[in-house]
Amino acid sequence: MSVIESLKNELCGYIDQHADEMLEISHLIHANPELGLQEYFASGLLCERLAACGFEVKRGLAGLETSFRADYSSGSKGPRIAIFAEYDALAGIGHGCGHNIISACAVGSAAALKEILARTGGSVCVIGSPAEETSGGKINLLDAGILDDCDYAMMAHPCAGEGIVGKGGVACCELVFEYFGKSTHSASEHTGVNALTALISTFNNIAAIRPSFRPGQKLNGIILNGGEASNVIPAYAKSSFCVRANTLPELKVLIERVINCAKAAALSVGAEVKYGHGPLFAERYSNHRMDEKYKDNMEKIGIRMHFPGPADMVGSSDIGNVSLKMPTVHEYTSATEETMNIHTSEFAGVCGGKGGDAACINSAKGLAMLACDLLCDEQFRSEVNEEFERIKT
Repeated sequence: MSVIESLKNELCGYIDQHADEMLEISHLIHANPELGLQEYFASGLLCERLAACGFEVKRGLAGLETSFRADYSSGSKGPRIAIFAEYDALAGIGHGCGHNIISACAVGSAAALKEILARTGGSVCVIGSPAEETSGGKINLLDAGILDDCDYAMMAHPCAGEGIVGKGGVACCELVFEYFGKSTHSASEHTGVNALTALISTFNNIAAIRPSFRPGQKLNGIILNGGEASNVIPAYAKSSFCVRANTLPELKVLIERVINCAKAAALSVGAEVKYGHGPLFAERYSNHRMDEKYKDNMEKIGIRMHFPGPADMVGSSDIGNVSLKMPTVHEYTSATEETMNIHTSEFAGVCGGKGGDAACINSAKGLAMLACDLLCDEQFRSEVNEEFERIKT
């Protein structure tokens, strides 16, 4: 048995030995769901457990009170590996995206790696990134330089059905419009300016250009405010759109097209429109050399993983922004064989049960073994870095 394989066995053994501690973290976070930027219980628990393992913990980074970074270094030269923890829940659902599992397996894999760093060199850090579901905390952390000294990034996400490696993601943002008109009684509507009409016209203008959207471009909108009474011409209306495209440059072009739709709609009725967008979530480039290694490692512990098919749905996440900065993977470990959608109460139940527990343990092993390969195998690191350079170009 090679030295690397021996270390991997040690890592898996450590995770099995400390499985109860990992699952306690997962269950506690699952039982105490918190929305983005309000994850005080979850972030506090994770920091407490990492500090108890000997990690140096810094909290409240990049202006985000519930963010953190927990570091453990061998004191010797080597790769710096970031493992991401997410812990925000979904409004009205709880942990229907399994962030309780993501955070617990991040802590478990990092704690296991700490035990071998004296022999491998390098360092490991757990990055606590809040508000993945909303404002994208990883974007703030990147912009603040919190990840500048990291070489590789990884995380694991629970899923329904088959486990998947190498899944990509698309660029995304929220685009909000506010329309300002002039209120009047509906009996004399000719004296007012209908802000709701401008809003509705925006939807119609978008429908008119939708056939010209490129493949992968998607746009869904809702009305947040359309007036207070049906016999009063509304002076104010508000809408929100989720805009998606294959890449950030493509997303920016689509945003401008949608803004033009709103401007034209407002102009047509004499209203004023104001607009703004939230953080830009980048497309995700999974490092396929790391994906292949993760897949091989998982198969050694009896877990089959698959690369996605061309028709598989992809979403958006702030891990995409990280993938533009360094070699990154975001793998999906099965928590149930049943076919179901995530972001549902049904999947939240899975993430708090035995299937979620198994996904937590298996994900921790997969992340720890992949990190071990990066720490120990210079040739593998070279291949990963070459793949990243290819992605950038």
